[in-house]
Amino acid sequence: MPALLKARRIIVTGGASGFGRAICLRLAKDGAHVIVNCRTRHDEAATLVAEIERSGGSADVISADVTDGAAVRVMLEQQTAQGGIQGLVHAASAPLRDSRFGRTPWDSFEQHWRVAVQGAYNLTQAFIAQPESCSPESIVFILSSGTLGVPPGDKAAYITAKYALLGLARSLAVELAARRIRVNCLSPGFAETPLTAHVDPRVKELIARAVPLKRLAEPEEIAQAVAYLSGPNSGYLTGVNLPIAGGAVM
Repeated sequence: MPALLKARRIIVTGGASGFGRAICLRLAKDGAHVIVNCRTRHDEAATLVAEIERSGGSADVISADVTDGAAVRVMLEQQTAQGGIQGLVHAASAPLRDSRFGRTPWDSFEQHWRVAVQGAYNLTQAFIAQPESCSPESIVFILSSGTLGVPPGDKAAYITAKYALLGLARSLAVELAARRIRVNCLSPGFAETPLTAHVDPRVKELIARAVPLKRLAEPEEIAQAVAYLSGPNSGYLTGVNLPIAGGAVM
């Protein structure tokens, strides 16, 4: 297969585990140089980079808290000498907890807002501030299928932040179009990841039965869609929220 992402440098937040890990592997397979961003999972990120390099790919690890604007600016500025960053994938998420609204503290809303929305704000500000020679091209935000269909009833903090992130993406898609920077979202259905490891297996089985394709999403399927949105074959797509949900959202 052609290396569709060759010569592109793409940073993936939350890249050490879950969707982020699968995304890093796929982007590297398609020829991109992947920058694995993490805040705490340093050993897992290093193991991932080693796996990518053993497979003939190219990757680095950069530790930075996406909610820290100064740290994010430094992270992006450090990449300028290497050719900058052409693609940004924001997959980082605060911990996902099942909690009815009446028992959800405001701190939980703030935590999801900081990681999802403030993180996207900091990352995009630094991304578009790169010199023109760095040729920034594509931004992909990872949302949730809850932003497209009926949301779950016990994840108000998480879903609220994802809806805000969708609004930001659509606004950016319009504003940055003149600079040929595309901004898209991807909304995965329920999948087996560290973020959902706490969910009762019986609940997961019920979710799978309710999906037309009768199974949960695979992280690799989300990664494949991210690679498409990050590459040249999606060059006329911007402002899209792509559902990868097995038919649960139509």
